[in-house]
Order: sequence, then structure tokens, then C-alpha cells
Amino acid sequence: MRVNSSLTHLKQLCEDPYFAWNNIDSELYESKYQIIRKNYFPFFLSTIFVFAVKSFIEEPKLFNIIKKGAIYPIAILGVYLFITYTIAMISEKTLESVGGKSKPLASYKLTFFSGLPFLAFFFLSSILSAIPYIKYLSAPLIVTGLIYQSIVFYAGAEKLLFLSKEKKIYWFLIMFTALSILAGIVFFIAALIFLI
Repeated sequence: MRVNSSLTHLKQLCEDPYFAWNNIDSELYESKYQIIRKNYFPFFLSTIFVFAVKSFIEEPKLFNIIKKGAIYPIAILGVYLFITYTIAMISEKTLESVGGKSKPLASYKLTFFSGLPFLAFFFLSSILSAIPYIKYLSAPLIVTGLIYQSIVFYAGAEKLLFLSKEKKIYWFLIMFTALSILAGIVFFIAALIFLI
């Protein structure tokens, strides 16, 4: 059921983000952790599986499989989850500071659900990176995922957050600055992880 729910949200966010956000807005969650458990966990497991198979194909040594098949994806997805959670907290505090309103957990729904398409792009890029001759398409796919995540994030903000036009500009400027800083941190950490 969890996988089906995640895939349904992902499909809706890719086909029609505004329709998807209406459905997401109507869903009730008890906590931000329930959002993660129900919607992110299937992507985490499948990404770890793909990385493990890929590392086995490249070099079937136990240390290589553990390092590249488990440690790398867990570290990458852990950093991504931490950054996503941080963005949700920044969104919530920024919304309060500009005098906006929202339903409970709206900032967390906005941030976590807008991340589902990126996780799908990340999953696909990890599959492509194992295939010779087309593995170079994995990096542009991740960039495309980040761009699409921004589009879905904007569509979700329009639906979930109640801001006047003037306050919306301030909120987006603050969020853009925060996201730019966090993106730099993520790319730096990812570079360190792959250099180890």
C-alpha cells in the first residue's frame, strides 16, 4: 500500500502538479515523520537495491558492494532527507515571519512531496549510470529532476500556503536564497562522499 501511495503521488505530480497538490492537501497526517515513512521509504529501499546491483556488476567484491551499494546511497539519501527537512523548517519559519498562514504540516507536505519527482529522477539516474555508453545521461537527469522539483515546489506553494502577492515575493526570495545555500552544501558533501 505504501509503495502504491508513493507511486500514485509521483504519477500525479508528474502529470498535473496542481491536481496532485489538491489531493495531497486533503490527506491527513499525524506528524512529519509519518509523511516520510509513508512516502519516502520505498524510494530509499529501491535506490539502495539498485546501487548494490550496480556495484556488484562493476566489481563483485564484498567491500565494493558494501561501500558503493549501501554506504553511498544511504549517505546521499540521508543528506537529501536532512536538507529536505531543513527546507521544510525554513519554509515554516519564513511563512510565520512574513505573516502567512497555512494548515498544519503544510510546509512539510510541500517540501517532502515536491521531492518525490527528484527521487524518481535520482533512481533512474542510478540505473542509467550502470549502463555503458549512456551512463553520462545520469548527471543531466539529476539536474532535470532538480529543476522539475522546483516547478512542483512552486505549484505546491500556490496551493498549500496562504500568502498575499507582496508576502509571496518575500517568501520566495528567502526560500530561493536558502535553497541556493543548501544546494551548495549538498553538492559539496556529495563530492566529498564520492571522493572517499
